[in-house]
Amino acid sequence: MKRTGVRRMLALSAAAALLLTACGRNMPQPDEQQLAAKHSLLVLAAPSVGEADAAKLKAELVRARGTDHMAFEWQANVAAIDNAAIARIKSISYDRIVVIGSELIEGGVAAAKQTPQRNWTFFANTTADPSASVANEANVALYITDPAAQDRMWNDWVAEQTAAGRTFEWISDTAHPVPASWAPSEEADHIVMLDIFGTYWFNQLTAQSAQHRPSWLVTLVPLQPADETKLQSLRIPVMNMAQDARLVFDWVNVLKSQLQEIKDDRWKQGVTVYGPDMLAVGHK
Repeated sequence: MKRTGVRRMLALSAAAALLLTACGRNMPQPDEQQLAAKHSLLVLAAPSVGEADAAKLKAELVRARGTDHMAFEWQANVAAIDNAAIARIKSISYDRIVVIGSELIEGGVAAAKQTPQRNWTFFANTTADPSASVANEANVALYITDPAAQDRMWNDWVAEQTAAGRTFEWISDTAHPVPASWAPSEEADHIVMLDIFGTYWFNQLTAQSAQHRPSWLVTLVPLQPADETKLQSLRIPVMNMAQDARLVFDWVNVLKSQLQEIKDDRWKQGVTVYGPDMLAVGHK
């Protein structure tokens, strides 16, 4: 069959797939003949990828199928990459397997080792660094958040508050000292160390807050829910630096980068830090 005939068949198949999706049915999986006819990829999204982001990813894949002649297979809410998935990956000539979600990385890398003829790209969506699991696998690429991004975010926040004349009372412990640039040594009486004051830490914080009247209570270490409630009782704004940063991914740009690499027949294994066009980091 001529290539134009194959493309016509694929176009009809794509239209039928969209119609079935609109009717609320599962999108049919493309067969190997379809995938071999043009560039193709498998995209697996973990449960941690929310519905809104999943919809954006799927829409970008549909766009790429129409404009870039890219065949794809899309699976959302994937809890694990099991033996059945690995068997299918071995049987289909995907140009790339794209895995989105930190919880799938460890198992996915193990699957990539079983399929050395396929290139795998993993996208972490937490601040945890899973790069140790990648090692030097030639067919694995991993995108992670910048380990220093969270530090820069909090430095900028403290500088912004200080410039506005706002003050802080700090809650931490001796294993997590407050940076000197945030609380100079002459402000040591603005810090409450949990492991030093023990069960009396809140009494100490209450006394210091009454004396200093801070704009913010800032905790650098995790607290128990009951202790967080105690902080709220002081009626002073609380900033919890112990929690993860708020990560805002531009999944369309993330996926576009992969599609472009496939079109250009490019591959870069190893660990890459998300660029600002893919990820914004902020406090919650």
